[in-house]
Amino acid sequence: MKYYEFMFILRSDLEQEKKDTLIEKIKGYFSKENVEILKEDHIGVQKLAYEIKKTTTGEYFLYYLQTENSGSVKNIRKNLDIIPELLRYIFIKKEKHNIETEEVKNEKETEE
Repeated sequence: MKYYEFMFILRSDLEQEKKDTLIEKIKGYFSKENVEILKEDHIGVQKLAYEIKKTTTGEYFLYYLQTENSGSVKNIRKNLDIIPELLRYIFIKKEKHNIETEEVKNEKETEE
């Protein structure tokens, strides 16, 4: 089993309905490739470090994923590359215990 952290940035000036449609489209790519979403976080709107596609702010999303097929990520990347409202994305390969540690760390932060 392979685990990934997937972060992506959407244009912050999109209408909520358009954002929801894009997120569902991305989730559809995951389900088509048999990638399971373990956890998802909406980080919110942040100022970008530099201008991307003539915009200075973006809405950040973070997903923790698992799959049995490493080729799934390659296929998903091909689909993500053609979405113009998607400013940036990154897949980071993780170990299972790292994902569980992140979940525990996030829970402790919310308790404080």
